[in-house]
Amino acid sequence: MEKIKVLEIGPGNFGIGGRSVITWNWYVNWDFKKLQIDFFSYDMAPQNFKNSIEINGGKFYYMAGFYNLPLLFRPIKKIISTFKLVKANSYDCIHIHCGNSIDSLIYYLSCKFFCKHIILHAHSTNIDCNSTKPTLALKVKQILHKVCRQFVRNQNLSYLACSMSAASWMFSPKIFKSRSYSIIKNGIKISDFTFKQEVRDKIRAELDIESKFVIGHIGRFAYVKNHIFLLDIFNEIYRKNSNATLLLIGTGVLESELKRKVHILNLDEAIIFYGSTSNIYEMYQAMDCFVLPSHFEGLGIVAIEAQTAGLKTICSDAIPKEAQITELLEYMSLSDSPEKWAEKILSYNTGYERKNMFAEIKVAGYDIADSAKQLEELYIECTEKTPDHFA
Repeated sequence: MEKIKVLEIGPGNFGIGGRSVITWNWYVNWDFKKLQIDFFSYDMAPQNFKNSIEINGGKFYYMAGFYNLPLLFRPIKKIISTFKLVKANSYDCIHIHCGNSIDSLIYYLSCKFFCKHIILHAHSTNIDCNSTKPTLALKVKQILHKVCRQFVRNQNLSYLACSMSAASWMFSPKIFKSRSYSIIKNGIKISDFTFKQEVRDKIRAELDIESKFVIGHIGRFAYVKNHIFLLDIFNEIYRKNSNATLLLIGTGVLESELKRKVHILNLDEAIIFYGSTSNIYEMYQAMDCFVLPSHFEGLGIVAIEAQTAGLKTICSDAIPKEAQITELLEYMSLSDSPEKWAEKILSYNTGYERKNMFAEIKVAGYDIADSAKQLEELYIECTEKTPDHFA
């Protein structure tokens, strides 16, 4: 059997961003006897990821110099680079991972003449920005997004989304209302995240937080994650319980700004900026409550991971309802005060039973092996059918 040649466009900051993490988790579960997978990104991949891609017969292509360009020239760079790459290679299928229709239209137009089978995958429900508050540029992008999504339509397009909310955001109203898309659940390796007391004890000892009430958050320091509000919530928690600790896992452009706010609130000794880690699944074990007050999420895979770890999980009502796969997850409004959020979180201060959630998460359909198999079968299926299949 000749290998099916697939190009993955979009994921790039491997090991950090949610979109790249889930794509990579799918990747390592694919059958490389059937598939040759190439990646294309404007982020340089760490060497260990590039090595893995090459060992499995694929190639990693990098959009060199992208971040050195003025913002207005970056779309042109994307178009030219994508056009040249796709023209020079014969791909059976191109999988475009995007958070907005501006990028999806750019990539689609660059690929449409060279590949009969293009998949557009929605991973978000809004446009992120590098500020703690919405900007004029963000509002302009949101308008452009609504315009562009009307033009990302063709018979050789297949539409996927991580949630119905992501589908509603990314696709035109006509496509969304007709349900001309499929939901591919963002899976995880369930066994890695299920609760393990020995791991909890080890991590808490390493961090010197054995006796602490630990509130946790995992996510890059960006507007979408709403860390400013999270710090306000923790400030209220700490006022009522000085034994509390906030454990922040991640890095990002807003890190310095967040640390300044922590210092102003006089919470330096109560908050741990842990940074990034490849053992993210272990960090959930050390927490007592997981809090996700995001402005928006495509799904919120960290909420799935937290529930798998048996954690009480408090999310903003901007998180898609599909994330609530167990009774452990509760929603709160972003219009509620930090005091009200703190009260809810502190209700778990006395502890609760951490259960093994493997069976529940498996039944809910979030096993990474299952969703990876769905995508693998789609790659094979779409190359066996004519473009009319996607009309």
